[in-house]
Amino acid sequence: MLGLGNNLTKTYAKATWATQFLSFDGSNDKAQLTLNESIRTQLSGTNDSTDDIHNNITISMWVKPTWQFDESGANFIGLFILGDDSTVHEGIRLFYQFENGAGTFQNRLWGEARSDAGSNLKQTDYAVLNDDNSITGTGAGSADSALWDVNNVGNTNDNGLVNLVWTRGTGHWVIYWNGNAMTIVDGGNDTLSTDESQYDILELGTFSYQSSFHKYGVRDLAIFNRNLDATQIAELYNSGKFFDVRKHSAAEFLVYYCPLETDGTELIAGNDLTITGATFTSL
Repeated sequence: MLGLGNNLTKTYAKATWATQFLSFDGSNDKAQLTLNESIRTQLSGTNDSTDDIHNNITISMWVKPTWQFDESGANFIGLFILGDDSTVHEGIRLFYQFENGAGTFQNRLWGEARSDAGSNLKQTDYAVLNDDNSITGTGAGSADSALWDVNNVGNTNDNGLVNLVWTRGTGHWVIYWNGNAMTIVDGGNDTLSTDESQYDILELGTFSYQSSFHKYGVRDLAIFNRNLDATQIAELYNSGKFFDVRKHSAAEFLVYYCPLETDGTELIAGNDLTITGATFTSL
């Protein structure tokens, strides 16, 4: 399976890479799109066991923790969803979890791939931020003070953002914080029955199937149809400096890239995000 870059001569759109990020207020802000056929083909692969979206994908984004933990509020921040608009559980979900439903401390970054709601099959992995304090800088304890939020931002770049990357190969997620691989815990490894070619929506700022909205900042959303290695992940971090990801060494496998610098323009396949309510904020 070839990336779009193998077949097209790209003309780089002008953009500045160091001035703004997209900010969601957690009330009703969101960014959504319906994936076009070109991207869906690039992600679904030719062999379900080796190169589909569940076994060969990298998702990178810069995240600014603008939320504040509230014991009585939501127990997670939904960062990204890619899935089937007609099935509530089917798809890929990336999120940060404060607590579980019983109010027990979690402090986890999750990567989830789920099949349809009827079977509820899932392959999930997570990283505990306080267990990787040397990487995250959010604190080593299990008290609420170690939870990741606007008052405890951890290790960020000079602009207060963290480069989070989820890669997936051979049925498991690896999660990176600023180019460093975190310790992964297996949260469930069912055999999935999903037809990935049916994935047709991408969402930021909302998990619409739950009618939930989430407060955070984001920029430079990039999706590769390959499980990038540690060196390539470090290149995405780029010593904390934003750059045009189309110039990455693995750009031939870059199938979606939205800088979120001034608007929702997507620079690979022309599949722009529709932004509702969210605002662009200076770094």
